[in-house]
Amino acid sequence: MTRPSPGAGLDGGAAFPEPEAAMAKLRGAALAVPVEAIYRDSKIGEIYEGANEVHQWVIARQIRGRELTG
Repeated sequence: MTRPSPGAGLDGGAAFPEPEAAMAKLRGAALAVPVEAIYRDSKIGEIYEGANEVHQWVIARQIRGRELTG
């Protein structure tokens, strides 16, 4: 006795649209890449700017002293 697969009969026997599914996945991945790159680059910029700010504070303390810079 053979058992039917868990999803047997639910699709009415229609063939799975593999080419359409592959194209949709590819398009979604292509759209996600620029967004990920922009987000990643913005985070790198924040880290870089933070490092510059720390350097500026170090220089200001050397020039003006701690009482003016905190």
